Amino acid sequence: MPLEDNIQFECVEIEKERGIDIILKKDGSVEKIPYADDFADRDTTLKSVQNYVSPKYQVRWYMDSLGSDTLAFCIKLSLEWKNLEKEFGIEKIRYYFEPIDNDSVMFEMSIDEVFDLIEEREK
Repeated sequence: MPLEDNIQFECVEIEKERGIDIILKKDGSVEKIPYADDFADRDTTLKSVQNYVSPKYQVRWYMDSLGSDTLAFCIKLSLEWKNLEKEFGIEKIRYYFEPIDNDSVMFEMSIDEVFDLIEEREK
């Protein structure tokens, strides 16, 4: 992302069980990530970042990292994703780069769900 679009992250200690809040800051806009009271999770963090940078940018999950101990993500201008989908087809781009939305589950999948998704993708 260009420097002018970078997001600042601030971790703040809090009294709740999860112990922290993460605050997103950009261009005078401030947003606290809406975690559950008892824990902070990576899925909520990524979905919040996606919502924060939208509609100008999209964060997508690089699906070849599925099943790895490290998931990979890519951020591009929304227009660039649309151009890639036009050039290579929506199905092909989404096969490799899954859009993140409020219903996305990435880190919170069970191992069975991961293997089921891998098997489904191989068909």
